[in-house]
Amino acid sequence: MNNKISRKCIQRKRSRLIVVALIFAMFSYSGLSVADELQWTALDKQERRILQSYEATWQTLTDTQRKKLKKGAARWQQMSPEQKAVMQKRFSQWKTLPKERKQKLKKRFAHFQSLPTAERKELRKKYQWYKSLPKEKRQALRQRWKNVPRAEKEAMRERWLKMKPSERRAMRQRLKKMSPEQRKKLRAHMAE
Repeated sequence: MNNKISRKCIQRKRSRLIVVALIFAMFSYSGLSVADELQWTALDKQERRILQSYEATWQTLTDTQRKKLKKGAARWQQMSPEQKAVMQKRFSQWKTLPKERKQKLKKRFAHFQSLPTAERKELRKKYQWYKSLPKEKRQALRQRWKNVPRAEKEAMRERWLKMKPSERRAMRQRLKKMSPEQRKKLRAHMAE
């Protein structure tokens, strides 16, 4: 009887070991396929051409970095020649920026990405509106903003960031209806 019990125990242990080994094998295999997919040799000819400046350091990059680069290469392949020219110009400008400016822009972008979808959409819409203005009007708006004292700008930003999205929409609507003189009075009142 003891012999039968010990055989059953051994069989259970073997079964458990086999199940554990199978689970381990599945996870190992799935990890390998993702890692294999991100190997330099697994990239297609066009991806390697686009990412050629990374070839020497490809193995030192994390999987996350490789995925981002691969995704970027795929986007690049989908762009028109005009879009590619714009992107190359922007990248050239980016490379010449001082490190502090790059960090500030990255922080700003991260903040933008953290905003709710509706707010990002609204900001993009406002940016398109701004870009559609004649050059003189854009310059006048920039100049008007430059004339606002730094402390006032910071206070405005703080108040804006503390507002709920619904409060921001309401504020935008009120500001649209105000004349420049009314806005100036409001700014003066808010600075107090």
